[in-house]
Amino acid sequence: MRVAFPIGTRSAALDRNPLTILLGGSTSATANQDNQIVTYTVPQNRRADLAVQTTLVVTTALVAAQVGRSEILGTGNVIIHEAELEPAAPIGTRADSPSIHVQLKAADVVQIRVVAGAGAGQVVCNGGIQGVEYDA
Repeated sequence: MRVAFPIGTRSAALDRNPLTILLGGSTSATANQDNQIVTYTVPQNRRADLAVQTTLVVTTALVAAQVGRSEILGTGNVIIHEAELEPAAPIGTRADSPSIHVQLKAADVVQIRVVAGAGAGQVVCNGGIQGVEYDA
């Protein structure tokens, strides 16, 4: 029998010393607040295969010209996804992100933030990061 690859070679990257990543949180924002919910930085000599998702809900009605949004940001604050609620959104209005798949290398960052524009309205954002980190 011929072997096409050396014995001990791992064929799947996720098989290289995997570590489960599970982070999440919830916070609110009102009156020009920009709050971080959760952040994850890939350690040196590692890679990560992650899913990120948010849910944004109005808890105090937004006023005219006030918006609320959830942001999924990558390294350098690059916007990966943004869910925004329009001005004057009533209580209970929701904006859910899809599950965003990200593949990161060492020192890359992914974070979830909630932002509210000027006004008396308030939004609450729940967000989570789930996946696997493994040897590069």
